[in-house]
Amino acid sequence: MKKLTYVILIFAFVAGILNFTALPIMVGIEPIIHVYKYEDENGKEIIEVPEKGSKINFEDTNLKRRFKKNYFKVWKWREYLTHERWKTEYYR
Repeated sequence: MKKLTYVILIFAFVAGILNFTALPIMVGIEPIIHVYKYEDENGKEIIEVPEKGSKINFEDTNLKRRFKKNYFKVWKWREYLTHERWKTEYYR
């Protein structure tokens, strides 16, 4: 049991050094496929699934996002600052 704990800790440490963004997926904190829901000015719901190739052009549409930022997810802070999806207005 002790060996397994050490193997998991070493694996998590190496994964964190090599690719910090993969660690939350491996631990199970983040889903593998993300689904983002938006609402346009007409009230129509639009869904974005980046991992499956469904991308949205944020310049052409007037969207409001229907998902919140979670600032406890430290690994997403860079995306919060740089990606256009987080610059859209939040709609409850």
